[in-house]
Amino acid sequence: MKRQRKIALFLLAAISLSFLISCSSQKDKTPETESQKSGTETAEITSSESFPTSGDIDTEPADITVTPEAVSDKYSLNGDTLIVYSINRPVIDGNKEYNLEKINNTLKLYCESFTAIKASEKAAAKEDYNAAKEDSIEFEPYEKTADYTAYVRENILSVRFDSYEQSGGADSLWFTYALCFDLISGEQLSFADYIEKSEEYARNYIISAFTVIINSNPENFFDDALALLPNEVSGENYYLSEDGVTLFLNTYSIAPNALGTQTVIIPYSNLPK
Repeated sequence: MKRQRKIALFLLAAISLSFLISCSSQKDKTPETESQKSGTETAEITSSESFPTSGDIDTEPADITVTPEAVSDKYSLNGDTLIVYSINRPVIDGNKEYNLEKINNTLKLYCESFTAIKASEKAAAKEDYNAAKEDSIEFEPYEKTADYTAYVRENILSVRFDSYEQSGGADSLWFTYALCFDLISGEQLSFADYIEKSEEYARNYIISAFTVIINSNPENFFDDALALLPNEVSGENYYLSEDGVTLFLNTYSIAPNALGTQTVIIPYSNLPK
């Protein structure tokens, strides 16, 4: 599993390495940083304390409400379910000054894409199903399901999806996906948009942040994790919470599945000005 490569390391000079970093797996979300409070109202709107959603919603702040709507797709053969994909889509309502129609349309398309079953996935599931029948063993359906946590801070809506996936392999996988929006314009915000810097600056910022945690605990990562970093970073690898901005890279990107999603939490006060 381990691979050997060499890479010339660089650190972005504009980033202070004094920021507090929290590295954790998907199985342990406890932040190592203290919660950073701001003078503006913040609120976390989570669909449920458990997984999947129970429909219980924290409706603060008062001008935003979030309601879960189930989106799903299923593939069956001979009366047996081979694939089932589902996700709770957050439906946003509230202040008419916000462009909620645009945000809801983006979230709708995103969730429909998440649950859409590809022809290649049907073919793979059918092959596994027939093999299980031949061996007289029970077929375990392919499954992908996700629930969301929404957070509002300074007219920015952050939506994080936590996804459980099982598709015939030995391991069950957890993945994180995230989208952030400007509530006023309804536009989706990349990390560069959020920190109001260039795409190159934002990209190097994320690379540098993960370079720090890889170098601090190299035994937890693939031998060529530093070389892999540039190909794993995208503008959607972040979400907001009470603790700050969380940068994340999913399982198998730079570390084994056993270590889960890798995260770096940056307090709002330590973000680039």
